[in-house]
Amino acid sequence: MKKLALLLLGTLLVLAACGSQEASIEELDKVPRKVEENLDRNEWLQAIQTSDTKSYYLVFRSDRAVDAAIEVKNSKANVKLNETGNAGSSNGWHVFKVKRNGREDTVEYLINGQSVPISIVIID
Repeated sequence: MKKLALLLLGTLLVLAACGSQEASIEELDKVPRKVEENLDRNEWLQAIQTSDTKSYYLVFRSDRAVDAAIEVKNSKANVKLNETGNAGSSNGWHVFKVKRNGREDTVEYLINGQSVPISIVIID
């Protein structure tokens, strides 16, 4: 009976580890059409949520290269965008796909270390 309980516990731990997803952010080379069609060109930072609830698109306008990172502590995610390089080194729009881990209930957006508000667009 003890062996069966340990086997069951081990199986549950493996399944739990496989089912968990880490939060991540990656810059896209190609912008999905539905994102481009709903982009507000007057906003410099915006989140575009599609029907996929596990991820969303983050659009940032900058004429410099941008490094992106996401850090999750407890139930808060910090999305960090840092401009690097010289002005004019980018075409102006950076589109990132942000994958949620499902445990965060608060997201703070930091541009060059400063907390900033964000415009959110929800589309189907």
